[in-house]
Amino acid sequence: MMNFQIPEHRVSMVLYKNRFDKTGESFYGRVHRSNKTLSLENLISLIDERDTGISAHLVQHSAQLLHEEIMRQLRQGKAVNVLGIGTFYLAADGIVKGKNPVPADAPPLCLRFTPSAEVNKSLKKLSVSLVVQSQHDPQIDAVRDLFSQKDNEIITCGKSYLFFCLNL
Repeated sequence: MMNFQIPEHRVSMVLYKNRFDKTGESFYGRVHRSNKTLSLENLISLIDERDTGISAHLVQHSAQLLHEEIMRQLRQGKAVNVLGIGTFYLAADGIVKGKNPVPADAPPLCLRFTPSAEVNKSLKKLSVSLVVQSQHDPQIDAVRDLFSQKDNEIITCGKSYLFFCLNL
């Protein structure tokens, strides 16, 4: 079993100018995430370090069984509350047009999540320890002419374009 160390983490937020505010005085924040998302193995290692008396292999096996059952229930269209953290459920990802839709007209499915009351209560106790204002203005990085399918060249008048932007 590997040892996985997490540095003491504080919540930090980056503020970006709200480009829709004409006064230029409002910002929106994004919580900065570390580049490392904890894997199941990382979590098991952290549990093992707490010396709970439970074998890491037993935790791994139990987690695998939970994963399989959660996936099975979701495939059956059921909502699943996962460990009291919140409920995962299937939702439609789009709209259906027409007066007499058939199943083939249904939009694709996506997975949504609703946090539990306990999680929401816990989040209210968190505080942001660092706020940084972004110094980057949005910029257009590339333009694709959807008519000619060419990037960063002469664009066709009256046709559609795709803009690739940074810092939006």
